[in-house]
Amino acid sequence: MPPSLLFKERREGEIRRRIVESDLIEAVISLPPKLLRQTSISTALLVIRRTKPEERRNKILFVNASKRFLPGRSQNILRNEDMAAIEKAYMAFSEKEKYSTVCSIKTIAEQDFSLVVSDYVIETQDLEVTLDLGETIRELDRLHRQRAGQYERMNTMLAKLMEHMEGD
Repeated sequence: MPPSLLFKERREGEIRRRIVESDLIEAVISLPPKLLRQTSISTALLVIRRTKPEERRNKILFVNASKRFLPGRSQNILRNEDMAAIEKAYMAFSEKEKYSTVCSIKTIAEQDFSLVVSDYVIETQDLEVTLDLGETIRELDRLHRQRAGQYERMNTMLAKLMEHMEGD
């Protein structure tokens, strides 16, 4: 299915809400772009199961397989190892950093029943920020001095311009 159906409102949103609340969706798997001929859009698989095992009830697995593929000129290809990774994530029905997560129906309801995988599987790197306070203060002082020098040059230029205009 096209990803837009995973988040659009109106009818699609109402249908999604009913399906989610009925606990029919077992997994949402985002796939790479250009898997289908004649289109470059990304696609997603919805795994629908009327009767889920007890441990999977009231939960949905989200798998981000959109980055795992062999790039092709006109069509991308899921390799055996890519399909194996998807299968492993589905069978494990567990969280794997930056690849899969399991969310409760309550959490999904809080997200307006969006089924967009990237809303739940976070890909961003955790940034480690270390500051050298002394270095930061020195850099700030340097920038203040630089700005003061630029103001001084600007005022000198404006004064010369005013003199020139008054002289005419």
